[in-house]
Amino acid sequence: MIKLLHALILFLSWSIFISTAKAKSAISVDSHYKSALDSLEQRSIADSPDWQNLIQYTARLLGKRTSEISSSNAFFANDGAHNAQSELRATLRAMLTPLKADQSGDDHPRCKFIARYEFLKNHVQFPSNIENIVCAKFNQWVNIDDVESVSLVFASGYFKNPASFYGHPLLKFNSSKVNTGGLLDITINNGAIVPPNENPLVYMVRGVFGGYQAAFSDTTFYQLNHSYSESDLRDLWDYQLNLNDSQKRKLILYSWELLSQRFTYRFFSKNCGYFLEDLLQYAIGKRLSPRNRIYAVPANTFFNAMQTSNNGKPLVSKISRTPSRHSRLNESFSSLSETGKAAVKNYVITQEFNQQLEPDIELAVIDTLTDYYSFLIAKTDKASKKQTLSQKRTKLYAKRLSLAAKTNDSFEDLTTSIESWSTPPHTGSRPSLVRFGYVRNSELGNGVWFRIRPVSYDLLDLDEGHVENSILNMFNLEATAFEDHLRISRFDLVSIKTLNISRTGLPGDGGLGWGLRFGLERANNSCIDCLLGHVSASAIKAKRLSPALSIYFEGEVSYHSNFKGGSLRTTTTAAAVAKPLRGWKTQLVVGKRFSIDGDADSETLVQWQNRIGDKPNRNIRLDLNYDGESEIHLGYGWYW
Repeated sequence: MIKLLHALILFLSWSIFISTAKAKSAISVDSHYKSALDSLEQRSIADSPDWQNLIQYTARLLGKRTSEISSSNAFFANDGAHNAQSELRATLRAMLTPLKADQSGDDHPRCKFIARYEFLKNHVQFPSNIENIVCAKFNQWVNIDDVESVSLVFASGYFKNPASFYGHPLLKFNSSKVNTGGLLDITINNGAIVPPNENPLVYMVRGVFGGYQAAFSDTTFYQLNHSYSESDLRDLWDYQLNLNDSQKRKLILYSWELLSQRFTYRFFSKNCGYFLEDLLQYAIGKRLSPRNRIYAVPANTFFNAMQTSNNGKPLVSKISRTPSRHSRLNESFSSLSETGKAAVKNYVITQEFNQQLEPDIELAVIDTLTDYYSFLIAKTDKASKKQTLSQKRTKLYAKRLSLAAKTNDSFEDLTTSIESWSTPPHTGSRPSLVRFGYVRNSELGNGVWFRIRPVSYDLLDLDEGHVENSILNMFNLEATAFEDHLRISRFDLVSIKTLNISRTGLPGDGGLGWGLRFGLERANNSCIDCLLGHVSASAIKAKRLSPALSIYFEGEVSYHSNFKGGSLRTTTTAAAVAKPLRGWKTQLVVGKRFSIDGDADSETLVQWQNRIGDKPNRNIRLDLNYDGESEIHLGYGWYW
């Protein structure tokens, strides 16, 4: 009985001690919370740019500020999505909350919202005896001290995925560990969360109207390089940023925090480039592009990065490229002599070297052939074909090893010639255009014309920064005024064309090009009130005659309607695209148009288009065309 009484007394004493300790802890937390909050509010920290950027508050209608983050679990306050002060108070309270007995450190707000915790530590003094919480998952994810620098990475445009028509930006943490070659570097991506096998047209419609959520994700550079460069055949351009240690740290912490958040995705305005700039803005304190633009083109991020300073230095310190399988083939082939090129083409046909080559030429030929078969392997989806191509490549590897042993040569990159088409994307034309000028029509007389392309490029624009030998117009609007008649003469809702030109002439490189157009256009040049709705599709065969001259043949089927009736037409054209000088690119198109379901005679079409000037932000266009009547356009264009 005495022992039982003794045990009961010990239990009650321990309970009273624990309760007292918890009460003192709660009082301590409340005391520190109140003093810290007073300090934050006296300095209006909730209105500071860093806090606003951290929660991604942006102005909406009537001046109300709302967070871009759509995840409800991203806010500690019920009204935190649109009340910066309320969210700051609730965040401070959450960071001071002790770890629960059944809670791991990774689940505590200090680990899940590690950038916010760092922000608060930089603005208020936390208790010296505050519980130490280990963020094991974050520590496993990255060692901040190992991140030597940060890069913006541009993946070139890709027509098989509407989300990548204009290229795609990434963020890469460059490790100081030289033995990994950068392949294990953490790379941050952003994109829409789209169901598997989503129809591209459904994707574009839902994407335009906010039908998807966007999210950040992380992977190694090796995986993204394999996906983009090896499989999708896209060049990766690395723009290394000039960031100090504090900015690198902020960027890394904020990247971790955003990996668990969701955003409303919009194809034109709030896309991968937009959200990646939000991430970067928190680190450097400024956006690269205006937030309130009705569209955000990923390429603009890189144009603007080149014009931005940081800490008194250019934001971009260095540019490098990871070429795609296709680019490697093009460049290794172009570096060969005519003898080497002939040897490559002969081997592809016969699978034998039928002539004696100098050792250095033979090595270069074998390297080009291995690039060629690697390109074909990446291009095909058939397992049996991949196996056959791999066997051919293995045969070349064996030949390469025997030659290397004889010549004491190593597997170094023998490519030395890099043509102008591999220059960085920021050196090309800006994606948006406004153009105005003079027009002369043989029937309607003199007039003026105007054109605006919010996001687009065509065959005559500078080659850098977009899919080569291609056209991509969205919401392209042209208007013409003759005397007192101002009319829309053309509106391209979507206009896509790719010539798919081979640079090598080898089998499997190049193939059929294609085109697709939806919109409105004049019936011909003889009228002004004759706008027709149209939809068309075309097949194209193109050939590169020299680096400065290509030709192509196109067959198009189109349906035109004036909403009272419609007609089915076919158009065949032959065209040449030439670049005699960097400042002059020209295209000549000659064709015939036929009515399939009508009695109209065939119509002759002629176009001669010229771009004069090589500046990324301006040029002059001179266009002459004949379609029922002749018409001349002379205009000045400004790109932005």
